[in-house]
Amino acid sequence: MTVFLIVINVLFIAILACLIKPSFAAKYNNGNPPSRWIFFILLLIVVAIRNAVVGL
Repeated sequence: MTVFLIVINVLFIAILACLIKPSFAAKYNNGNPPSRWIFFILLLIVVAIRNAVVGL
């Protein structure tokens, strides 16, 4: 459970960083930064999974 929460928190921070500055992910996408909507939706999914597991 602890390892799962650590992984979720790392994903949360990484997605939040890409939401703030999409150029972080541009180097993995041939120099084209993905839309911020993609990161926003991923962030919502990660938060929903974390809340479902933790029970908030």
